[in-house]
Parts: sequence; structure tokens; C-alpha cells
Amino acid sequence: MINKTMSHYLILAQSEVTALALGGWLELLNEPELQPTDPKCIIWDREYYSGGEGAVLAYEYLASAIECVSGGNEGKIPLNEIVVLVDTVRPKALSAIAEGITWDNLIAMLILTFPEIHWVFGVILGSLEDLNEQEEHKAKFLVAEHSLPSLLSCPRRDAIFDSLELRQWVKDCTVKFDKGNNLNLPNRMHKAAAIEDEKSFAYFHGYTSFRYGYRTDVVTSWTLMSKLFNDGQNDKGHGFELLLEDMSLNFPDKPLNKNILDFDIDNDKKQGRAYHFLRLHSACKIHENSKFRILITTGQDMPCHDTLKKNLIYLKEHKKEGCGRKVLKPSGGMMDLWQKAGLFRFLREKLNRRGNAKGFFWPPRLLTPDAFAEGIGHGAPGKLMLIAETLLNRALETLPKANTVQDFIQGAVLATEAAELLSGMTPTMTLQALVLKHEFEARAECAFVGVGYHFDVKTRADEIENEVNAIAVRFAKNKRRESELHSLITIMNRLAQVFREAGRFEEEHECMVRMRRWHRHLVGLKVTNPFRLLTNGILWYAEFLLASFPLFMLVILLWLGASCMAWWFIDGSWKAAISGVWSAFFSGTAAPDKSSWSLIGITCIIVASGFFHLGVLVAYIYSLISRR
Repeated sequence: MINKTMSHYLILAQSEVTALALGGWLELLNEPELQPTDPKCIIWDREYYSGGEGAVLAYEYLASAIECVSGGNEGKIPLNEIVVLVDTVRPKALSAIAEGITWDNLIAMLILTFPEIHWVFGVILGSLEDLNEQEEHKAKFLVAEHSLPSLLSCPRRDAIFDSLELRQWVKDCTVKFDKGNNLNLPNRMHKAAAIEDEKSFAYFHGYTSFRYGYRTDVVTSWTLMSKLFNDGQNDKGHGFELLLEDMSLNFPDKPLNKNILDFDIDNDKKQGRAYHFLRLHSACKIHENSKFRILITTGQDMPCHDTLKKNLIYLKEHKKEGCGRKVLKPSGGMMDLWQKAGLFRFLREKLNRRGNAKGFFWPPRLLTPDAFAEGIGHGAPGKLMLIAETLLNRALETLPKANTVQDFIQGAVLATEAAELLSGMTPTMTLQALVLKHEFEARAECAFVGVGYHFDVKTRADEIENEVNAIAVRFAKNKRRESELHSLITIMNRLAQVFREAGRFEEEHECMVRMRRWHRHLVGLKVTNPFRLLTNGILWYAEFLLASFPLFMLVILLWLGASCMAWWFIDGSWKAAISGVWSAFFSGTAAPDKSSWSLIGITCIIVASGFFHLGVLVAYIYSLISRR
């Protein structure tokens, strides 16, 4: 039985000999001496896990053991705290879908299963000679950041947003191994950095950039900032395309005599952010080579009343127009942050969602419906489905225990990774991942006291609609639209519940508007009875009115105007028309001066429309009052 006590360092080995060899490193890390029966020492019994199901059983055992030991009594893996030491690995063999049962295949599967864990390899085998220049650079970076000496010489970089590119390397190896060339996993080609002294903000901003296609470093310490932006290699840029940067950084390990509030260099005082971190000197493109540098601040100008203004001028001078701007905290959620940062405007790629980093395609680019009709395409590889299922189970277990922004962000990453591994090839499971992803994101926005009151639900709803539409292509043609609408209603219903629990009434209302619309479309697919179609049309019109109060008022004015014109056309008196229409619409008691059937008919229509619209208006106002 595995002990539930959490361990910050775990050993994953193929034999007791290599496990004990790795155990020697634990003493250098001030850890207790490794014992043969220590639960943090996980050994793969190659002979026991053999046969047809050997790979599946071995993966399930190792995944369960890692989760149990690293989760502790609370049952959740803490962020940026768990390190797994692996005895050997071959980087070129880290494919998650390799056939049979191999050590490298198991490690690749586990790397994708635990995105919050930092992996370190004792011995890295295999030649890198046959790799191209870009792949060789990635492999050398992997070796440097994931070798045993890195534990002693490098500040730890949070792996949750794949800052060290290990998960992307595994995905690339997996795509290469796919002989059918049907895998189309999203590719994060560019990097971002969320520089914050408050961890909630750091993870919130970091996840936002991650969901839009950036591998992101969460920078919450002076030590890590020094490594990334001032490590002595001044002939190279920092390599981040996007910087989400707080102005006032009071890191716990920040020296007291260092002032980095001002972005520019103050050579006289030997202060300034660019002075202490040369790679953040935007005036020098060799060192500071980001495309977007976003200053995120509460807007305080103390202690120097003009610091914010000077920083904005600095960004305006050294960045392209619109690429260096200010975003005030608190922002109104993830979409609002991206909007105010101008990234929806600048990050536009053909046949891709606006706001996505270059090269990152999501929703997944799937085969056309005609291709499916011809029998082309199939579900996700079995091992990817196994990994995705484990990720979803972990996310579901996280949900009832989550109570902080970091917890919800962690769950969102698990669901996001599951959705991207499946990429719509297994549509039902991908949709399950999308439900969890958006629920975790909404809960993170609501749990974060630093987020603005109104969230951009409309943009989120549009994104959900595009995602579900792309994934529903996998369903049969005659069930596609129905399955799509069912999925949309399910996801939006979960979001409405989240906003209702948080007291976010306007956001809940927007969710209800979308749900009603989709529900009417769903009913319209199934109804053929003319009377039911008429009823459905009336309900659709009522929901159209409830979508927006200003729109509701505009529609009433249009009804009044059209009715007055019709009355005047028959009666010839504007005074009688205005008086009669007003009385008929709002009181239902007016009678025309002339006893013509035309005026009587118009009066009846006006009375009926007034009764209907005023009834909807009363119901709308009551719903607003009752929710508050």
C-alpha cells in the first residue's frame, strides 16, 4: 500500500540499482536517504507488465502511483513543487503512441498525463545528429533543462504551461511516429512570460496566453527573472514573443536596494528594470525582442507620480503601434484581457481563431464532411484516448476540491490538454473535455477577486460555438446538427450554473439567452406540426425580446410607430392615430372614432401586441428583481 504522505521528489526507475543511483542525488537536495521500501521510489517491473495489455496496465500502475504519492492527503498535486527523477530516456523515442511496451513510450505518456510535474532525466541516450537545426536546438534545450545538474544550478520553472517545451517535444515525436499522418495536434511554436509578484495574477495571465497558443513561463521570483532576462548571454534575445508584465514587482527574493519600477535605464542612479535586466531593454532589439509587451497594472503612480506615464511613453517609442500598451487590473476575465491587450486585433491568421498565436490552430482543423462520407479518417489513437481519459478523470477529481484560482487553472489545463490530444478525432470525449475546460475557466474568473465585475461572455459563447461546430463534423450527417446543439446547451448550462452560484447575474442572463436560442433551433429540427411551429415562433420572438432591454424598448417603439402609420393611413388623422394607438397598446380600452372594420381589426392587433409585449416586459423586470 502506497503511503499518502506527499513527496516533493519522486524516483521513477526500471530497476532498484538505477533507483538507488538516483537516490544519491536526493542527499544533495537535502532529502532523506532513500530506503528500498520508500513509496517515493516507483520501479517498473518489466517482466510483470508484459503481454497484450502490458502497456496499458503498466501505464495505469505508474500513473496511479505518481498521483497517489505526489498528491498527498489532499489528493491534488501542488503546482511547481513535484519533481520526478527518471533513470534513463531517449528523447527521439518519446512517442506516446509507440507500439508495444517500451520505457520511453511509458515516460512519454506520463509526461502528457501530468503537466504540472517537472521531469528530470538521469541519463539521456541517443544521438542528435540526424535532427534538423530546429529540432537539435530543442533537444539541447531539453537536455540542459531536464538533466540532473539543473536541479542544483537552475531556478525551477513551472511546467504547467509547458514553459520548457517538454510536452510539445513529446507531441512532435508522437505526430512523427503516426504513419497514417492523421494526427493533427495543436502546435505551440511561440513563448510568453507572465511576470507578476502575485501568483493568482501570474497563473491567470499565464493560462490566458496558454489557451491562445503560447508556451508560458510564470515568473514570480527575482531569481527566475534574472535567469530569463539577465543571465549574461547578452548577444541573444530572451525569445519571448509576448510579455504580460506587472509594473510594481515586489518579489519575495527581491533585493531591497533594487528599483525596477521604471522600465528604462537610469544610469545615474544605477536603477531601472532595463538596468537590472538587460534583456528587458526595449531600446535594444537584440536583447528585448518581444513582439508584444503588455503593461498590466492597477494604475497606481506611487511613489513616483509620473512613472506610469514614462513607462507608457517608453513602450510607445520602442514598440510598434499598438504592440506596447497598458491594461488596467482588474480585467474582466480572460477574453477581456486579450481584447484590451489588442491581441484579438493583431493575432489574426487565415482559417484560424482570432487571438491565437501564430502556428497554433484551435479549434482543430479536421477533415471535411465529404472526407468522412468517403470513409477517410478515424478516431484518436488508443493510447492518446487513454491519456485523455486519465486527464479528464483527474480534472473531475480536482473540481470538488478546487477553491483557489490556481486550483481552477490547474483543472483547466488538464481539460485543455485532453481536448488537444483528442483534437476532435474522438468527438464525444473531446466535447466532455470542452465542458470541463470552460467550466474551470469560468470558475477561475469568478473565484479571482482581482477580476472585473462583467465578463465577456459573448466572446466565450462565440468561441464555444466555433469549437463545437468543428468537432461535430465527426458525427453522422443526419445527427450532426442535433448533436452540436445538445453539446452547446450542455456547456452553456454549466456556465450559467457557475455564474448563478457566483451571483454574476448579467453573465448568467447572457448564457440563458444563448441557451434559449439553441434550444429553439433544436426544437425546430424535430417539429413538423404547423401549430407547434407557430408556437415555437412566438417563443422565439419572446426570447429575442428578452435578449436585450434596449432592444426590447426599440421594438416597442417600432410597433407603436408602425401602428400609428397604419391607423393614420385608414383614418387620416394623426391626433386620432396617436391617441388611439397609445390607449390600445398600453390599456387595451381604446375604440376607433370611425366604425370601420379596418380600424377595428387594427385596434385588435394593437391590443393583442400590447398585451403580449407588456406581459413579456413585466416578466423580464420581475426576473431582474428576483435575481437580486
